[in-house]
Amino acid sequence: MDRNEQKGISTYHSFQIYEAEIPNLKFEIDGVTTTVDMGAQMSYHTGQDSQMHDLVISGNNRAVTLKDNIWRSVQLPQQIAITRATQLEFTLDYAKAYEELYIGFDDDLNRDNAKTNWQLTGSKDGSSTHFHKPFGGRTSSNIQPPETTRDYKIPIGNWIIGNYTYLNLIGEQDANEGAGGEATFANFSIYEVGWARL
Repeated sequence: MDRNEQKGISTYHSFQIYEAEIPNLKFEIDGVTTTVDMGAQMSYHTGQDSQMHDLVISGNNRAVTLKDNIWRSVQLPQQIAITRATQLEFTLDYAKAYEELYIGFDDDLNRDNAKTNWQLTGSKDGSSTHFHKPFGGRTSSNIQPPETTRDYKIPIGNWIIGNYTYLNLIGEQDANEGAGGEATFANFSIYEVGWARL
């Protein structure tokens, strides 16, 4: 810069740093719409959760999106009693492929002491020690392919019974396995089959 050239001056003011509010998720329990506090997300398995992204709410607070490698739990508004007649219903928009994609419940946030999560889809087979596979393995024709949307009704009482406090949403995608996955769950409903819309 020439010595005689006037130097520019910039003025910054009114800085604000704050935590953005995360909208709640609407979750239907036995026909009653409740709200899940998504601002209190927890890592379900700290050794796996990259913590690069939060779960993102959309669709009139009825949808939640997972991106990249993410293992999260959120506390439900009330404890859910799962019986032999309990069914879980939701829609899955599977935008980008995951290695493994799961949904499940827990009562103590310990993945290792009980098998309470279900593999929905993915390019790899998850551990049979930790996860149920109601739709078969990765080569099964029942596995949902990427870039599709599907409605699910899972009779979860066929696999677990008891009282559960947390909802788990898990997208497993290691950094060395290519582009991150993306999936959106919407219109959650859990109910007793004898009571419900079936």
